[in-house]
Amino acid sequence: MVKFDLNGNIIWEKDWQKSLDDYTKDQDAAFVSDGYVVAGNHTIDDCVTSGLIKYDLNGNVLWKRIYDESALRESYCNNCIDFNNIINTTDGFVAVGKITNYEKNNDNHAIIIKYDLNGNIVWNKVYKDKKDAEFGSVAAVSDGYIAVGKSETPSKDSKKPTTSDSLIVKYDFDGNIIFSNKSPQTDSVINTIVVDYNNNLAITINSGRLINDQGRHAYK
Repeated sequence: MVKFDLNGNIIWEKDWQKSLDDYTKDQDAAFVSDGYVVAGNHTIDDCVTSGLIKYDLNGNVLWKRIYDESALRESYCNNCIDFNNIINTTDGFVAVGKITNYEKNNDNHAIIIKYDLNGNIVWNKVYKDKKDAEFGSVAAVSDGYIAVGKSETPSKDSKKPTTSDSLIVKYDFDGNIIFSNKSPQTDSVINTIVVDYNNNLAITINSGRLINDQGRHAYK
C-alpha cells in the first residue's frame, strides 16, 4: 500500500509481506477515519487464504486478521480466497471476491464476508451457482448490501470461448439473500457498483447502466 500527497509524492509505503512475515498481495483498501483497512492474500506453506490488515494514518499496523487461520495449520489448503473489493460501513467492513475449491475441479464460488470494526468476522456467505461465480464489487444500501460480478461457464472446447452472465445479489444485514438476478446481456461482467443519493445503483457492464434497489434496470 502506498500513500501519496496531493502532488503525487510518496508519503509512505507499506506491504503485507513485511507486516505479516509471509508472501502477501494487497487487493483492495477502504479508508476509515483513523486509517486504512487493506484486504489481500496471505500465504503460509503454500496455503493461500485472505485477511485484513489495518494501518493508522502514518502507516503503522494496528491489527491484522486472517480469514481462516485453521487452514494455515493444515498440510494442504483446499480453499483459496481472493478479494476484489472492500467497503467500510457504519459497523465494520464488507469484502467480496471468490473462493476456489482445489478438491473439486478448481470450482469458483462468489463470497461475501462481513467484519466488525475490529476485523472479526460477523458472517460469511458463499454464493454457489451451476457455473463459476465471482463478486467483483459491493455497495451498502439502506436495507443491506448488493454484490455484483459474474456467473461464468467455462468452455470444455478449447476452440470455444468461456461465456459469462452479469450477476447481482442483494443481502440483508444478516447475510440472507433478498434477491439474485442475472443480466439478460450475455457474455458480460459487472465490474463496479456505486450508490447515488437516491439509492439508485450505478454499475458498469462494458458501459454504464442504472438500476434500482431491486436489481432491475431503471434505464438502458
